Amino acid sequence: MTTPQWWQQLRAWWEERHLRRQWAIQARNGDALRRQSQLGAVPAWHHPEPNDTLRLVSADDPLSFDVRVHVGCYRTNGGQLASAAHPIAREGIRRRAESIAARYTLARRDELRDELETEFCRPREVPETGVQAWAHCVAVEADPELVEAVERRDEARRRQLVASWQGQQRRVEEQRLRELLTDPTRATAWWFAENQDKPERLLETARNFQQLRDVLEPAPGDEADSVGRVVDDYVTDADPAQRDYLVRRLNAIFKEAGRSDLADRVYALPSEDMAGRGADAPG
Repeated sequence: MTTPQWWQQLRAWWEERHLRRQWAIQARNGDALRRQSQLGAVPAWHHPEPNDTLRLVSADDPLSFDVRVHVGCYRTNGGQLASAAHPIAREGIRRRAESIAARYTLARRDELRDELETEFCRPREVPETGVQAWAHCVAVEADPELVEAVERRDEARRRQLVASWQGQQRRVEEQRLRELLTDPTRATAWWFAENQDKPERLLETARNFQQLRDVLEPAPGDEADSVGRVVDDYVTDADPAQRDYLVRRLNAIFKEAGRSDLADRVYALPSEDMAGRGADAPG
């Protein structure tokens, strides 16, 4: 090995070791190191100057980040670096960064920078090149107007989600109260559970719920349509043979569904409600 080659190899090794030591210090000190940097208390070598910029697509394609990086590299076998080593290293760093950036919106630039810094500090070989690439993420930038637009959208989504939850809770509560108001027994039990020290008012309360149910019941002809009403209307106009066929079909459907109780109820109906069933009920 010639002296220049030996010197280049030693220098590359020293630079890598030096920067990795710096990143380890940054990882241990975190925010404290950043505060010291703002006060000018951290040496300049903690912040290598960027030597490249990567355009990375965000989670909101086609909106993108501009990631300013300091890219470094060395040969896997310790040999001399070729002139194309830096572009190779840059491409390797870009590939590693793409999948990470695609998980972040523009509003999460700081989080992206932290993850990229963690990823880049570990040298990795660019496949089939013999070049080990590492980097320092100096900054993650984005168009301020686009960042503001994304933040407004995210805030709108959060508000919409909260409103949806609140609306759903309100509908559940309305349904629960509706069922209570149309069932005086349940409504009275619900009231008594909260007022067990007032048994003398129980009868009056039950009557009130009964009267309320009567008031809330729809007038004849105003009921909402239902499967039961459709069947009732059919049975009213059907001849005995048609009613008998309907009963047998319902019996088969209920039994297939494992609801023999419903099948029994069909055959327990008064004859005037379901005429023409026949004397024998299917087993």
